[in-house]
Amino acid sequence: MIGNVFLSSECPTLTNIIGGTVNEEVRTSSTALNGVATYECTGDLELVGASQRTCVSGTGWSGIAPECR
Repeated sequence: MIGNVFLSSECPTLTNIIGGTVNEEVRTSSTALNGVATYECTGDLELVGASQRTCVSGTGWSGIAPECR
């Protein structure tokens, strides 16, 4: 990344959210452009926000990580 410009052809790894998970493939390695990260909550917690984010050229991951409540 140079300034606010994302130059890589991959997005950085994502970590699990509190009370939930992001799919294993994304959590353990960088993801190529157009890759999709899928979030889920554990137990009785409800996902608040979008359940998926996409690796986008020029910006990195789309949107923001959801929360489990």
